[in-house]
Amino acid sequence: MSIKYNGKDYEETYGKEGVITLKPVEEINAKEGQRFWFITTGGKIKEAKWEANTPYYRQLKNAWLYGNAFTNQEEAIIERERRKIHQELKDFAESHNSNLDWNNLDQPKFYLAYCSDLIAGNLGKLDMEYRETYEHWEPYTVYFSDLPLLVKAINFIGKQRLLKYYFGGKK
Repeated sequence: MSIKYNGKDYEETYGKEGVITLKPVEEINAKEGQRFWFITTGGKIKEAKWEANTPYYRQLKNAWLYGNAFTNQEEAIIERERRKIHQELKDFAESHNSNLDWNNLDQPKFYLAYCSDLIAGNLGKLDMEYRETYEHWEPYTVYFSDLPLLVKAINFIGKQRLLKYYFGGKK
């Protein structure tokens, strides 16, 4: 439901434990009748047409607002695979990691990083590398308690699959 406050439109959103918050209504850059693709909660790719006057308006709008609207089917497929890989990395790390202690500055933590052509010295070749940190934490990064575990995760998921989908490169 939209609410007007101080001349601006706000929408109710429900957060954790049913707390209602108000969020400014954002502009949608879709044009009436524009076709787009989105990923369903079940992982299927669906095609839709932007229509402001439809019973599904809120679902279509949320697809745009939350980065789940794609201009073509291939973009949607690639993003679905990237999300799936990220979840696989998280699940693998959570089920195999020993205790990661961010207060312990002597404990190394390992994560994957994309290695550009210039850094790798392999012009025209995509690659990835591991990085090590003791205190630096980045949101949406999956950390591993030791390097052999990270290597096992790479082997489990597949290096070419990681390069193609997770890091957005080509085989």
